[in-house]
Amino acid sequence: MESQNKRILTLDIIKGISVIGMIIIHTLLVYANVKSQYETAVGSFIVFLGRGTSIFLICMGITFMTSSHQSLKSALKRGVLLVFAGLFMNFMNFMIPVIFNFAPDNFMQKYDGMRL
Repeated sequence: MESQNKRILTLDIIKGISVIGMIIIHTLLVYANVKSQYETAVGSFIVFLGRGTSIFLICMGITFMTSSHQSLKSALKRGVLLVFAGLFMNFMNFMIPVIFNFAPDNFMQKYDGMRL
């Protein structure tokens, strides 16, 4: 039996570009020094690209709600699962390196209040 693929290609492309932008911005924020983040043209442009998070979330919301094979119960379950997955990834990305003291020095210089 052949299933129809009703994905919206444009939204998938925008989400992919947004993910690449988020990877670049997070790499810059964690590993670059503070001066190169905000006082250079490339750093300022990459920080501007960080707006990709909101674009990604808008596209995810559109594709989440246009999915035709979801009931309200499964949509709520999926939404809660995505929220907890995001919180867990954020914890793993920022708190674990700080707790075990292997966060990059540039990151600690920028976010000095996080030192435990």
